[in-house]
Amino acid sequence: MAGDFHTSRKQYVQASSSNLHPVTESADRLSRLPLEIQRHILTFLPTIDATRTSVLSRSWRTTCHSLPKLVFDYNAFPVMESRQDAFVNFINQMLARHDESDVHVFEFCLSPSHQYHVPIKNDWIVFAILHNVQKLVLYGSINELQKLPDCLFVCKSLVKLELALVNEILVWPENFELPNLRKLSLKFLKLSEQGLRQDLFSSLPALEKLSIFFCNVNSFKVLSVSAARLKTFIMCNCPGMDGCSISIQASYLTNFIYAGGVRRCYDFNIPPHTSKFVANAEVPYVMNIRSIEEFSQSVIKITRELFKATHLVFNHRLVQALSMARDLPRRFASNVFYNMEFLKINLRPIKHYIETAMVVICRCPNLAVLRLTIVRSEGQIHEKPDLELNLVNADADADGPFHSLIYIAIENFGGNESEMELVKYLLANAHTLFRMRIAMDMSMIKNELQLKISKILEFERASRIAQVTFD
Repeated sequence: MAGDFHTSRKQYVQASSSNLHPVTESADRLSRLPLEIQRHILTFLPTIDATRTSVLSRSWRTTCHSLPKLVFDYNAFPVMESRQDAFVNFINQMLARHDESDVHVFEFCLSPSHQYHVPIKNDWIVFAILHNVQKLVLYGSINELQKLPDCLFVCKSLVKLELALVNEILVWPENFELPNLRKLSLKFLKLSEQGLRQDLFSSLPALEKLSIFFCNVNSFKVLSVSAARLKTFIMCNCPGMDGCSISIQASYLTNFIYAGGVRRCYDFNIPPHTSKFVANAEVPYVMNIRSIEEFSQSVIKITRELFKATHLVFNHRLVQALSMARDLPRRFASNVFYNMEFLKINLRPIKHYIETAMVVICRCPNLAVLRLTIVRSEGQIHEKPDLELNLVNADADADGPFHSLIYIAIENFGGNESEMELVKYLLANAHTLFRMRIAMDMSMIKNELQLKISKILEFERASRIAQVTFD
């Protein structure tokens, strides 16, 4: 009996050791990963989280000193005392510790607002250039006495450049050389004919895509673009675009997208073979596209860019175009538009379009003011009855999509079923709402009007202080 006991105990210890061995071996395997694979793994993490992996093992302590992708996003930075100073110190320390290896992607994402202001430093830009950056994103502002460093305009490694510098007057130097730049995106800038001379784009031999969002073009009468390899041109929500004609000389241009103004179509001088999408506020909607899926993907990308602003007017033509995309909630599931504070959307009183608009509205947790205008004119994109969305599934998180919404205004409210569901949903999910103002469509019959008002006043309200008024 005793011998059997000792034999069983020995077998149990051996079995336990063999079971533990794979765990130890897995941990060792993680430590023995080649440096290139370690770097690749960390590129899928926010930079702030990538630095925390240094505690995994000795071999991981210095991996973050050679990351090929650096993204400094203020919204992803932890909330703490002296957050702005800590953010700047974090950037300075990361760059100081980085070795001589290349940084393929460098992004600085900080939208200036009344809450914080961290200007982009030239030293950070120079660092990216010296490390052979391929994709450079500068989203924020620079100091008033500062100008972009000259080395930025002669960077031979640069493939994609995004300049989103709020109210900065963009002036390109007379001598510049960006031989490999394929994608150029300009946002929130003040563009002038002097700073953006006509031969600028022709001096970018590899340019394939040009995007202009929220840029002031008041000084232009004609925006002329000549680029030998240009395939896609996008211009959206630019102040002054209604007084500016567009002329594009590009033999390979395949996509032309223009949205946000009231420009007449004959003011566009573009190659006849180009796939064209024009979504204006007042003039007829124009569409000439080859692939619905490719077109939908383009509109989704445009919407993501537009919703990075703090203030936005989103017209009903874009809502209609966005509604053509399949599985919209999934496509926006990973997007959170922290900057959006004031949003005005014009939309038709059709369930599919209202649900489409709500998918993106619910991705704006800091939205404070929402204005909705019901547009009853017919558009040229037809509704797809086989594609249905659900407002309930559009929530940004379990606590509801609206964390800061205090004021909602709905204009030209007609009270159909979709409009009533919209009001009900907003009241039930806006926990911080102070006031909802509804301007009724005066063509409604008086008795019907009173019935709709009575029903709305019975809707459940997430905010105890919310007032609902009618005009």
